[in-house]
Amino acid sequence: MELLFNNVWSGYGTKEVLKGTSFKIGSPGITIVLGRNGSGKTTMFRTITGIIKPMKGEISMRKNSGGEQSPSIGYMAHSAGIPAGFTVEETMNFYAEIEGSDKDQVMEVKRSLNLTNLWDIRFTSLSQGQKKKVSLAKCLLSHKDIYIFDEPTSNLDPEIASEARKIMSSLAEDSIILYSSHNLYEAQEIGNRVLLLDDGKIKFDGNISEIRKNKRVIGIRGAGISEIFPNSFVKNEYCIFDVQGNDEVDNIIKKIVSGGGKIYEVKEMENILEGLYDIEK
Repeated sequence: MELLFNNVWSGYGTKEVLKGTSFKIGSPGITIVLGRNGSGKTTMFRTITGIIKPMKGEISMRKNSGGEQSPSIGYMAHSAGIPAGFTVEETMNFYAEIEGSDKDQVMEVKRSLNLTNLWDIRFTSLSQGQKKKVSLAKCLLSHKDIYIFDEPTSNLDPEIASEARKIMSSLAEDSIILYSSHNLYEAQEIGNRVLLLDDGKIKFDGNISEIRKNKRVIGIRGAGISEIFPNSFVKNEYCIFDVQGNDEVDNIIKKIVSGGGKIYEVKEMENILEGLYDIEK
């Protein structure tokens, strides 16, 4: 399986957003796409899926070495694209029919993302986090060779986000996954490769291990956390934790939830990737 971008220029009308972007992914796994707002992440995804036609350059996707088959692509965009008036159940059944998925597959996705309490609610009545969860669910109704997730866990509560990461890690065993995120503690654990976009160009392309440090500083904002961790340091409404990895973060989250606390946000307090913007390319 292969995805190739060779000197691709793409954008909207005469506005160039991607400016000679080149990279190659030749095997299954998760590639994290990072970049400031306006750097070209969403434009790249739309160009891969064919929503936007590139101005120039080469885009090649092959399912096998012979190139006889084109790979299937699943895309989770910022906008859900779900018909107005549909309940969650109607939404899932609608996309299952399009994908050729059966009822068992729908029920499995319903279970894995815990959609039971949302099943009879209209999509337009859901919170932003709930809408994100349903958008993710409809992408999981059938197996794809390439998955593109544009900030899939933003607005999700930490427990569901953790479950979503596990699902994506499983998908990555035999699929190429492109995954954009602003959640840096998440990016350092889920991905094995980073593409850093800056002004439509690849600023850094390398293994996540090249930029991962042993200790990370995580901030958790919520209610009742200081009572559960009375010795934690608080800075700007965030309880600060020094951690070694996501397993430790997950354990902290579970302890907060089981202790009756509420979590509003989890984020990396020290942006170890920001310095990559200073790399000369």
